[in-house]
Order: sequence, then structure tokens, then C-alpha cells
Amino acid sequence: MFNSRLFGYSGIMLTSKILIVEDDPAYRLLLKRMLENEGFSDISEAETGEQALHSVLNDSPDLVLMDIEIPCGNGIETTRKIMAVRPNSKIVIITGFGTPARAMESINAGACNFLLKPFEIQHIRPVIRQALRTDARS
Repeated sequence: MFNSRLFGYSGIMLTSKILIVEDDPAYRLLLKRMLENEGFSDISEAETGEQALHSVLNDSPDLVLMDIEIPCGNGIETTRKIMAVRPNSKIVIITGFGTPARAMESINAGACNFLLKPFEIQHIRPVIRQALRTDARS
């Protein structure tokens, strides 16, 4: 049986809805499997900025993992649009093309964190934990 305390998710709802916004199908699947192995099961996917915005408006995910380089608007632009309609959204930007300027732009757009790809689960685990705490944006 999965023990959430073992992975550091004590107090975190493993039933949280997570949206993965990634245009690379292989990387999207990798992220999904990584999250499933951590015990999360309500995981949806989007490939474009438009799909991400639609999913946020209709499904209200608790956490969005957003790539920067996506079709139909980049991830930072999509983050701004999401924050305009759902200001309490928790968005983590993930990218293989990170610079300090892009990290600052992401945070200024409303993202709660910024991760460089590729990353191991031990790097994303504390980011997820922080973002999903009920008081993370309070």
C-alpha cells in the first residue's frame, strides 16, 4: 500500500487534480508516470496553451505543470491568461530552456515555481509538496 508520509506528502491530498501541459508526448507520459508512482491519480494532460486554458476553466486543477515551449502561445503567456481568470491557480513552469530572466518572467506571470528539465523525482517532489499545501498561495 502507498504510504504518503514515506514520500513526504503528509498533509497533501493525493487526490489533488494535476494538469500536465507539455507538447512532447513522451515527456508528458514520463511526467504522468512519475506522478502516478508518487500516488497521484487524477492527472489530466494538455498539449497546447488553448487546451490548458480550457482545462483550467472546466476542470479547476489544483496544480498545473506547464512547459514554456508549447503550441498556441508559450507557457508564460498561458500562465498569465490562467492567472487572469483563476488567480489562485498554482502553476509550476517546467522547461529545458531556462534562464534567470525566464525564471523571473515566469514568477512575475504568476507561477509559484520554476524547474529545469530534465529533473529527477526528488527534485520535483518538494515543489509539488509546496504547491499543493492548502496555504501555498495564502
